[in-house]
Amino acid sequence: MLTVVSLRLPDWLNPWWAETREIRSPLDEEKARSAIANSSGFLKGSLGRVLFDRSLTVFRESWWHLRRPWVIAHITVVPANPGSIVRLRFSRSWFQSAFITFFAIFALGVPLVFLGWTIATDHFGATWWTYLAWIVQDAAIYAAVMALNSGAVRNDSKWLLRRVGEIVMAPNDTSAPALDSLGSAQR
Repeated sequence: MLTVVSLRLPDWLNPWWAETREIRSPLDEEKARSAIANSSGFLKGSLGRVLFDRSLTVFRESWWHLRRPWVIAHITVVPANPGSIVRLRFSRSWFQSAFITFFAIFALGVPLVFLGWTIATDHFGATWWTYLAWIVQDAAIYAAVMALNSGAVRNDSKWLLRRVGEIVMAPNDTSAPALDSLGSAQR
C-alpha cells in the first residue's frame, strides 16, 4: 500500500502559498458578481481589480502599495439555494511568488556553489566556515523578509475577506451612500 504524505510549508516560508475561503451570500450569483465588480476597480476606492482579466480578481489598494498588492483574491461565484457562494482564493501575485523563489534559490544556492568549488579545487583552507555563515545569514534574511511579508499578506487577506463579505451581504440599495474604507459616507 502506497502512502502519500503531503508536506505543507507554513505560509511565511512558502512563496506559492494559497488559501480558499467561502462566503454565503443572500444575493443570487449574478447580483453578487455584479456587486463585487461594481464596487472594485481603478480609482473606485480601496478595493482594486485587475483591469485586463476575464476573471474577477481583486486586491487591496492603499497609498503605499498602489497597484502592487501583497495578496490577490481570485473570486468565483456559484449558485446556492438560497443565494450564492462566493469563493475567494487568496495568493501572492505570480510576479511576487516568482521573485521570492528566485531570491531563495540565488541566496542559498550561490554560497553552496562557492563551497563546492572550494572543496573541488582544494582551496578549503581556514575559511570553510565563511560559506556556512553565508548560508545561515541568507537563510535568516529570507525568513525575516518572508515573516514580514506574511504579516502583510495575512492582514490584506483578512481585509479582503471582510470587504467582499460586506459587499455581498449588503442589500442592493443604491439610495444609501457608499462607505469608504474609514466608514465615512461618500456621495
